[in-house]
Amino acid sequence: MMGNSLVALFLYGYIHIPSKPIQFHTTAFYNEKEKKIEFLISESVRGEGAYLVDEKGNRFVDELAPRDVVARAIFKKYKEGHKVFLDFKPIMKKNIDIKARFPFIYKKIKNFNLDPEKDLIPVSPVAHYTMGGIFTNSFGQTKIKNLFACGEVACTGVHGANRLASNSLLECLVFSNRTTYKIDFLFEREFKNLKFDTFVKNITLDDRLNNFKIENIKDISKILWKYVGIERNGEDLEKVYFTLENIENKENNIYKKRLAKLGKLIAKAALERRESRGAHYRIDYPKPKKEYEKHTLVKSNEQITYIEKNLKDDLLKIKT
Repeated sequence: MMGNSLVALFLYGYIHIPSKPIQFHTTAFYNEKEKKIEFLISESVRGEGAYLVDEKGNRFVDELAPRDVVARAIFKKYKEGHKVFLDFKPIMKKNIDIKARFPFIYKKIKNFNLDPEKDLIPVSPVAHYTMGGIFTNSFGQTKIKNLFACGEVACTGVHGANRLASNSLLECLVFSNRTTYKIDFLFEREFKNLKFDTFVKNITLDDRLNNFKIENIKDISKILWKYVGIERNGEDLEKVYFTLENIENKENNIYKKRLAKLGKLIAKAALERRESRGAHYRIDYPKPKKEYEKHTLVKSNEQITYIEKNLKDDLLKIKT
């Protein structure tokens, strides 16, 4: 996710953007040869009985613990110089046919010359889902009249500091349906008789939008993964904030500029939240605190505030 929608609204001061944790999927297939992530291995594999083990075959975590707990345990193993694998063989002991139960995963793994029925499968945590976004009500309405948001770009209140598995479907299907319903309703009531002039205009893209390549943002990705990822601490977060601010000020490419801006806002929100909760884990503040049982909002002037919100709230009546 490039964060263009979030940052565009933030830059123009139109809206407050809740900054909530980034959720890390626990088990992505790790290509040891090329040292990169290839694809996700569903948590249902562990639900069926697969073990997480180190290179000696030793288990080190409850495989069915919450995502943030499992992700941190794997991350710790890598920090200690170990490797982490999924062992599918306990599933086979239950007389479950892995090939039939997980056909897509089985095929993908076989493409890398590994056999889940015999081999340990290398895995690593990976950034997976943004649990914050543009502040909306349950119909996708934002504080800008007639501007709607739904899906991962929105913050509806359905996620806490951890997202339940498959709750992305709730975001995509339920709230998209509610959003289109509200748009249809407003169209019939307010827009049906409006007259529009239709025109076609050739647009030349600004040079800042041209020639963008994913390689251009890898430096930002590495910074965020290392210092604003599974484990965080105040000293690093402060350094990251100023590092990304420097990139934002000097960068000409608008995509990279906006990504640096978004990373900076996430770092600042994490810095101000002096506790650990779900996917937000501070090694210098490892326990949750009662006063932070609220949503974090980064205002357009980069000030941090905290509010309570649930799906019954009228968005426009919440004071931020």
